Amino acid sequence: MNPLTLQVELKKRFEREFANLRLERPDEGGRDVALQIFKQHLPANKKTSKDEKDSHYPCLIIQLDEGEISSEDEPQEVSVIFMAGVYDEQDDYQGYQDAFLIIDRVFNSLQKDRYIKGTYQAMLPMKWAYHSENAMPYFFTGLFVSFEAPKAMRQDVEAMI
Repeated sequence: MNPLTLQVELKKRFEREFANLRLERPDEGGRDVALQIFKQHLPANKKTSKDEKDSHYPCLIIQLDEGEISSEDEPQEVSVIFMAGVYDEQDDYQGYQDAFLIIDRVFNSLQKDRYIKGTYQAMLPMKWAYHSENAMPYFFTGLFVSFEAPKAMRQDVEAMI
């Protein structure tokens, strides 16, 4: 499984796990909307008018950050950033709570079942962070997780055995 496959499988997993989650969109008259899950980046904004609000929020972005094989005897380690974004125009600055709710559910899911498709394993430590700069009405939290991939067998050595 390569890192792109890991990203696809993570997206599938969290689409299932968040299928029933609805978060309030105050800018939409308080109606509840589903969490959208994206790979790597938000898609291009497709507003049809100046008055239309950004419809990408609330969201979870699954971003491949970096990968490393530190020695011949070690498996590949792939770093993934889970970024939760929430849009909340209310003056009480409570949108951060929904952003934390999303990241907490990802964190708990990976704690309970660390394997992705039986191949990649989420490793400890897992680290979360809150984007503390005032970006009102947007609120962001992140979760940083490294996944261990199984070692690939060297074909040149296998041929000698």
